Amino acid sequence: MTTDEEIRKGLAICDGCGSAGPAHFFPDGRVHLIGTGPTCSCGSSDLRPIE
Repeated sequence: MTTDEEIRKGLAICDGCGSAGPAHFFPDGRVHLIGTGPTCSCGSSDLRPIE
C-alpha cells in the first residue's frame, strides 16, 4: 500500500526528445529518471509520467 509520502516508481517520458524510461515520482511532484536524475540524457528536465 502506498501513501502520499512514498516515492513511487513508474515510467516517464521526456517532452524534449520523446524518450521514455523508468523513473521515481516524488510526493512533491519531482520526477527523476533512474540513471540520469532530474534531467533526461538529452538535457531536458521536461519529464512527465506515462499514463
